[in-house]
Amino acid sequence: MIDNHLGYKDVMESQEIDNEMVFKIKIKDIKKGELFKKKVDSKTIYERLDYDRHEKKYETAHVNGNNFYYLKGAVEVWVGFTY
Repeated sequence: MIDNHLGYKDVMESQEIDNEMVFKIKIKDIKKGELFKKKVDSKTIYERLDYDRHEKKYETAHVNGNNFYYLKGAVEVWVGFTY
C-alpha cells in the first residue's frame, strides 16, 4: 500500500511531478466531482460525474468543454495534482 495524503486506500502507483505527488487509482475509487487526468503527463483534465446504471460506466466530462465520456470503473486515472 502506498502512503498518500488524499486518503485513498487502493493507490497503485505514485509519482512526483513538478514537486507534488500524484497518484494512480481506479476511477471507481474517486469521489463524484473530483478532477483527474488519464495520463500522468497529460494537460487535459476531466471531472468524474455520476455512475450511469444503464451504461454500467462512470460519466466523465472534459473540464474546459462539454465533451462527455463513459469510462469503466477499472480504468486507472491520476489524481492529486493542482489545477
